[in-house]
Amino acid sequence: MTNSRDDVLQIIESFFRHQEAFDGKGILSVWHSGGRMYLVGNNNEFRVVSIEEQSEHINQVKDKVPDI
Repeated sequence: MTNSRDDVLQIIESFFRHQEAFDGKGILSVWHSGGRMYLVGNNNEFRVVSIEEQSEHINQVKDKVPDI
């Protein structure tokens, strides 16, 4: 854990870079194991997923659409 504002900003920016690149492994590198995400999907349905589930989903999307 860090108290540095710049360190926190780097972690947040890293997460969004990995998310944008559909890099599931990278997403896992910036979250605590077992962490939860609270999402509203394309169907406007609220859901809670673990970071591992989100990472797997991101990897599946990248596999199906490599040029995304």
